[in-house]
Amino acid sequence: MLPTYELKRQLVLSLGDSAHKVAGEVLEKFFGRVESRYIRVRTQNAGVILADILAPDTSTIIKVQIIFEAHAKPVPLASSGQHFGFLYDTTVSVTPSDTFSAWILSRIASQEDGCTPGIKSRYEIAIKNLSGLRRKSQIFGILGIVFCVYFIIAITASIGAALTNNSSLRRYGLPTFIALTAVFAALSIAFAVATFCMKKEIKKANTNFSCVRSELFALHNVSVGELARLCNQYLQEKGMEIELVKPVMEYEEPLEVTSAFPQESGVGHCRPS
Repeated sequence: MLPTYELKRQLVLSLGDSAHKVAGEVLEKFFGRVESRYIRVRTQNAGVILADILAPDTSTIIKVQIIFEAHAKPVPLASSGQHFGFLYDTTVSVTPSDTFSAWILSRIASQEDGCTPGIKSRYEIAIKNLSGLRRKSQIFGILGIVFCVYFIIAITASIGAALTNNSSLRRYGLPTFIALTAVFAALSIAFAVATFCMKKEIKKANTNFSCVRSELFALHNVSVGELARLCNQYLQEKGMEIELVKPVMEYEEPLEVTSAFPQESGVGHCRPS
């Protein structure tokens, strides 16, 4: 829901440090200092670390991806020259969680002025409509699967009743199973079609939401430094009295947002509301 901030800089990192320690050091340079207990490393492999910044209740606040590209020349880490590291071209992608993003967007929407009349109500309607359609789509999908399973059971029972030597079961059970098979088949198809149609509605709602979101960021573009400060305000409003992120004093260049609005499947052109 919020932009993915892609930040680039060259860093010197020591060989042999754990992924957890490296993630903490990189975040301190790019985003802000976060205590190690609030950093969870999800995945690490050659040149890539995926991590989460967690709230005290262990919910994910921000998702982080760190990509390293090492230079061949080692760099001394101490004046003695006995410890060496490597210079890395480091790219960090910082993505706020959906819950945190929704809180920020709602906060921006409340700042409507004469230039953006009705932006708050349009945002609330857009997010409510999109969330409702997604929830209905999930329910329809689950019901479609359930009735598909019932259809398979009913058709299996119909075949069993047709092949049995029990005349009573064949006479009374077979018509019932055939009727149930037809009913469950019809329901499965109906919910499959409804789910397909719902995806089209979600596509339209997603386009409308993206337009409103663009207006919100034109009204107030959230910088990397402000994102760190908003993270702390968000936790305070949730009753967690903690400074989770201690922001960097100066966000030096190059700290650029290279993906201001991540492309979402099915998003079309905006139309004025």
